[in-house]
Amino acid sequence: MVFSFTRDVDARNMHADILSWPDQVRTGWAQGQEAAKAFPDAPTPSAVIWAGMGGSAIGGDFLAGMISDSAPFPLTVHRGGPLPAWAGSGTAIILASYSGNTAETLATAQEAIDRKCTLYALTSGGKLAAMAKEIGFETWTVHGGRMPRAALGEAFSTALGAFQQHGWVSITDEAYQETLQIIDELSATLSVQPEGIEHPVYGFLAETLKKHPMIYGSGTLVPVARRWAAQINENAKRAAQWGMMPEMNHNEVVPYVEGGEWGQWYDVILLDDPDAPADVRKRIPITADLARAAGWSAQTITPRTQSTLARMMELTVIGDWLSYWLALAQGVDPSPIPTIDTLKARLED
Repeated sequence: MVFSFTRDVDARNMHADILSWPDQVRTGWAQGQEAAKAFPDAPTPSAVIWAGMGGSAIGGDFLAGMISDSAPFPLTVHRGGPLPAWAGSGTAIILASYSGNTAETLATAQEAIDRKCTLYALTSGGKLAAMAKEIGFETWTVHGGRMPRAALGEAFSTALGAFQQHGWVSITDEAYQETLQIIDELSATLSVQPEGIEHPVYGFLAETLKKHPMIYGSGTLVPVARRWAAQINENAKRAAQWGMMPEMNHNEVVPYVEGGEWGQWYDVILLDDPDAPADVRKRIPITADLARAAGWSAQTITPRTQSTLARMMELTVIGDWLSYWLALAQGVDPSPIPTIDTLKARLED
């Protein structure tokens, strides 16, 4: 298949933002550690709540996936609404708002103050930064100027660096260097438009242009599946769904029926975590076989790297570039989100 990419539709240069992933990770890691050094006596929380929306929330999903088997506390991602009843003193609330003006996050901040939670801010400025300065709680500042979804590399790495400095997570230098190596390599490869099967996103692009992608993650790659779907939604303006293994084996495989109509519309993408439990990994090729036998397309991708951090970043960068080239193959500008803008404007009426 030969693709036709309309590069001039990329008016805000999303290409440059995605290409900046390696720089974002390097910058975020350093500034997160530096910010945390100013609060050397930060207590280890009994629980952590990451409060954010959209592109500011996904970093919490990544952290939760990374630390679930090692941190001395649970990390819950909170996307608006009242805090859970158990949140109180001893609970750390990470207020993540790239702009610093997200209404839901600011509301959570006030509730967290009333509940005497320990507050942290992850932001580029706005009302949240002003509140943090006035009250005096720890702030992990990131650079502004990007769309939140295009700033994940810096935002996530800033939080991860702060967690490392506080001793809440342990990332080895080997894992960090492996991460930089793979995202450097992928950035060089994937930033070139796909023109043959040797390009890592070529096969995925061929199917997602024709069909609705259904992306499933296993193990620590579940939040990466969520990221793939969200990036396809926002950058390519395409419907996409995400889910997790093995849960989808208990419901979403039922439509895999030979001769059924659904196969012509859907593409199954399975993100295979090599460290997922053996019984989960066993399900992945079987699920793909069942889908293909029913006429669905099914693709599996397994990271080449060894550490959890590198694997998550490797597949995230691949998904970001897939969403970008999918947009350009359709002649769509990846940056604007007009439906969300309209929704926000109508909510303000």
